[in-house]
Amino acid sequence: MADSGASSRGPAGVLWALLALFWLNASLSFQNLWPTPWVRLVPELAAELFAVLALCGLAGLARWRIGAWMLRVLALVWLLGIVLRYVEVTAGPLFGRPLNIYWDLDHVPNLLVLFWQAAGPVQFSLAALGLLLLLALLYKLNLAALRVLAAARGGAAVLFALLGLLGLGAYATIYLPGTTAVRSAFAIPAPLIAAKHIGFARDVWRLKAAGPAALDALFGPAPEVTADLAGYGGEDVTVVFLESYGTTLFDHEKHWPAAEPAFRAFQARVSEAGWHAVSRRLVSPTFGGGSWWAHGTLLSGVSLADQTAYSLYLASGRETLVHRFKQAGYRALAFQPGIQRAWPEGAFFGFDEIRDAAALDYAGPAFGYWRIPDQVTLQRYSRAAADGESPLFALVVLIMSHMPFQPLPPYHADWSRLDETPPYDPAAAEAVNATPPDWSDLNGAYVAAMGHLHVMLGDWLAEQVTRPGLVVLIGDHQPPALVAGEKQPWTVPIHILAKDPARLAPFERLGYRPGLFPQPGSEQPMARVFEDLLKAGDSRSAGGAAR
Repeated sequence: MADSGASSRGPAGVLWALLALFWLNASLSFQNLWPTPWVRLVPELAAELFAVLALCGLAGLARWRIGAWMLRVLALVWLLGIVLRYVEVTAGPLFGRPLNIYWDLDHVPNLLVLFWQAAGPVQFSLAALGLLLLLALLYKLNLAALRVLAAARGGAAVLFALLGLLGLGAYATIYLPGTTAVRSAFAIPAPLIAAKHIGFARDVWRLKAAGPAALDALFGPAPEVTADLAGYGGEDVTVVFLESYGTTLFDHEKHWPAAEPAFRAFQARVSEAGWHAVSRRLVSPTFGGGSWWAHGTLLSGVSLADQTAYSLYLASGRETLVHRFKQAGYRALAFQPGIQRAWPEGAFFGFDEIRDAAALDYAGPAFGYWRIPDQVTLQRYSRAAADGESPLFALVVLIMSHMPFQPLPPYHADWSRLDETPPYDPAAAEAVNATPPDWSDLNGAYVAAMGHLHVMLGDWLAEQVTRPGLVVLIGDHQPPALVAGEKQPWTVPIHILAKDPARLAPFERLGYRPGLFPQPGSEQPMARVFEDLLKAGDSRSAGGAAR
């Protein structure tokens, strides 16, 4: 554009001014081009532009020169506004849930490692360099545009001042009733986006300082279901969370036709092995990520829809589903390969033992960021269950179907191959890890990951579960919106299986439907599963499991 001494007179000056106005407005009014990380221009006005116009116009009329250092600060602040707006308008639509910068910033390191694993060091380094160059370019464009406006004198300064003040006045009217048309003409200003996230942080600090009464008001009363759990006949109860297993698999026109063969084979395999099932749909507290909120919701009986609620609940001292089963004489184990470092919060839930990534003792080749194949996790759990005393309550978390849904480990139909050294051919593992995801269309990878899950779970139920009991298969959340689609329900399937059909009768009375297909219209909050598992196991209740 022009330098700080450029004249605003003549055709060239008008052209530079128009380009500056266009850039400054577009850079803070764009929207996401769903379902991509790119942006699109929209016919909206940026209130920040009018503030800068008023500043530059009034400064020009007062013959006050805006110094170079102030222009650099403004250009940097404008860059921060662009980044904030990009994160706000892009992350939400792609992941399908509102963004909370206060909490989500904690996950950035993990996401960077995940991208490093998925894209490889070369592509990651090129992407990082490209991002830095893009930020530098945006800063330069901001600075050049601001210099053009700051150089306004005479008639140009009058025009800028009038436009700026009129624009700010028009924006102020959006807070008056009956100004919907004016409101729709303006983009949400970056300062308001920042204020929203500062408000999130303030609410966290306030809630952390709140007393028990305030926490009870936040969570509601604790579930008061009393159950002896003798209705389960001293048999194991195993809850298996399936990463990104959402109802989009059954509802989306791109997913179900490709996923149906593997799901039908899963149904047949389970039935041939003597399992009976009931299913329904649950409303997850999260969408596209935040799996631990779903885990905590089921174990607590309270909807933990964000990190604030989750963290506060961990400090509440309430009993969890694990405590209820332990009071009935159950051992409690958790198999969580996604936990790759210290997790002191796990003590809250009450498990006798948490087998994390290190405790699973996997020495084979790593597959992506999550490293440990789900088949290994299931094998380790089955052996621990078979070797231990009954009854057992277990939480098993499967993770390989996390976005970007690859790399998928080779599947061993012969599970004994997992005992070989190494359990996977290193060359085959390297080839799988070297295949980059297609970030422009992850639908195929998602369906493949779900097919891998269904094949593995069918064989696991048929061959590896050697003790009678109840098995609960449950999705944690829908995949991100760039796969599931825009404005999709936050619903996931739950399947409850037992070889004794009488064990499932109480669940049918609670609204679960026979079979493995999660029928639409059967939705209930995920937090209700807490009560369902207690009620179905209470031998004293008419709804309890058969004895």
